[in-house]
Amino acid sequence: MEALNEYLWMGGDGIFIWSAYSAAAILLGGLALVMLVGKRSVEKRLELLGDKHSQTRKEAGAHDGP
Repeated sequence: MEALNEYLWMGGDGIFIWSAYSAAAILLGGLALVMLVGKRSVEKRLELLGDKHSQTRKEAGAHDGP
């Protein structure tokens, strides 16, 4: 147990090191969350644009194929 305590304390710098690791983990997790929400938003907009495009083609009498 003493060895684990010494490892976590890291020669007196443990507080700085572990707080830096924690801050980095929180920032990376937040960035991943922002990207996931943004991806879903873009997918919804693309789906809406695709629906509008196919509806416009149907109204114009366009057909699929050559």
